[in-house]
Amino acid sequence: MKNVKPKAKLEILEIETGNYHLFVQLLVCGMPCRLLVDTGASKTVFDADRILSFVKQNQIKENPAKSIGLGTNAMETFTSMLSDMRIGQLYIKKWEVAVLPINHVNETYALAQIPAIDGVLGSDILMKYQATINYKKAQIKFNKY
Repeated sequence: MKNVKPKAKLEILEIETGNYHLFVQLLVCGMPCRLLVDTGASKTVFDADRILSFVKQNQIKENPAKSIGLGTNAMETFTSMLSDMRIGQLYIKKWEVAVLPINHVNETYALAQIPAIDGVLGSDILMKYQATINYKKAQIKFNKY
């Protein structure tokens, strides 16, 4: 029997003519979640306010390292351990994510009438699970699982 690689459906939105953003729906701790897929993000990030839908405040820990990116030079960051995530057919148990304020992204999306995101799916997950994005099928496939 052939192994079926886990995959998830992508939502591809044209933000401006010829400019696209990719989004994926997933479950985090059994709750629905919407993330922007960002191959340039080094780590998966959750918004500092929206993560409270998935973890308790005391599960967010200060990170001594500063974060670079998301429109700043360096900012104080936090981390949290998610007990489980399901991205389509891929199940991930215990994954550490960065926790940063990304409300400025959602404010920009609101102006364009794009639904808010809970965070960003970054290269940490994409690399570990050897993700392949198929634009024609609007799906992400995980080649290592």
